[in-house]
Amino acid sequence: MATRNEIVRDVGLLLMRFNLMDAAIGPTGSLRLLKEAEAHLTAHTTELEVYLRENGPAMPLSGRLALDFGVRSYHTLLQWTRDSIATYSKSPKRT
Repeated sequence: MATRNEIVRDVGLLLMRFNLMDAAIGPTGSLRLLKEAEAHLTAHTTELEVYLRENGPAMPLSGRLALDFGVRSYHTLLQWTRDSIATYSKSPKRT
């Protein structure tokens, strides 16, 4: 199970767990984790975008740029997650 806390606080640990999932519980479990992560990533990325849009103009430039980096990072992770879901979904070896 992917949790919101992992997405926000320790995505590296989530990715490490994902790395071991196929061997531990199989591709179906890996796909389930990716889909759970996608939902949390989508929600968190949207929240960050809204915060940046609403509060960015009043933030110091360095803070706004740092938050922009975070938003872009989550977009990249979300795209990787969606690409990985598509790859697993096409794989004939899901069990």
